[in-house]
Amino acid sequence: MDALLNIFANEAWTRFTFTLLHTLWQAPLAALALYLLLRFIPAEQPNRRYGAASAALGLVVLAAMVTWSLYRLDTPAPAPAASSTAPTLISHATAAIPASVSTPPVASPSSSWTALVAAAWLAGACAGLLRAVCLLLRAGALRRDASAWDEPAVRESLARLKSVLGMTRRVRVALSDRIDVPGVIGVLRPIVIFPAAVAAGMPPAHLDAILAHELAHIRRYDYWVNLLQLLVEALLFFNPAVWWINRRIRIEREACCDALAASATGFPVAYATALADLAGRLNIGAAQPVLAATGNDDKHVLLDRVKRLLVPGYRPRLGLPWYTLTAL
Repeated sequence: MDALLNIFANEAWTRFTFTLLHTLWQAPLAALALYLLLRFIPAEQPNRRYGAASAALGLVVLAAMVTWSLYRLDTPAPAPAASSTAPTLISHATAAIPASVSTPPVASPSSSWTALVAAAWLAGACAGLLRAVCLLLRAGALRRDASAWDEPAVRESLARLKSVLGMTRRVRVALSDRIDVPGVIGVLRPIVIFPAAVAAGMPPAHLDAILAHELAHIRRYDYWVNLLQLLVEALLFFNPAVWWINRRIRIEREACCDALAASATGFPVAYATALADLAGRLNIGAAQPVLAATGNDDKHVLLDRVKRLLVPGYRPRLGLPWYTLTAL
């Protein structure tokens, strides 16, 4: 235990620990500001709501960086000068001690708890980063195992929607029996993967709706943003306000893609109807990798997405989960 304390009891780790602890009040303030702001931004402006949520997360990261740069540890003042006889006495006492004997550094009581906090944070952050790596490896495995969906109707729908969205990137469409909801994998070579169980006999309206939504994720480069979210979640895993902000980002991102997809298909009501009907065929809420195109696809969020498209003046719910309130 003493060796562990000596590793994390230095000034840099102590300063870093206090920076992390300051995020416990900084992030809730950012979340509160986001909560109040989203109450005034209408659902018809999903891009502004998404920008506000992203800015809140960026503000938390920026506040931590500023805290690190400004934070200074209190150092004890130098002892007053001793009398002229003190150096002589100290030198004789030092000479009487054998050279082979040395006193090991001992962590002060004030730094012991910060060292324990730093060690606990490092363990949690490594677990979060390992989770992110496992998600990426699983996504890569899904990509390799997926089979190409190269039917004429799929090719025609893909070409038409890419033209409407102004996309020139090459995008593949594939099927997989290892997922329950559609998703996008990849940054440089994106691929849209459909669940094989629902692809057979899919109506053209449903195909257009899903494909337009996934292409919207690719056009918006949401995969990059989602990777940054996973990184922040791993580093600030202990902060419930950060998890709530990240959840809002994913919800508003889905709304942005819904609006873009509804515009691309040209029929918002038909798009919302296809979205609601498709939910009955998909296993909503099933375990799945956290990809760019997958948000919080539970039934409440799905109903919220449909109401955003169909109900004028709709105000989305901003309730906090019970576990977030308990942690705060």
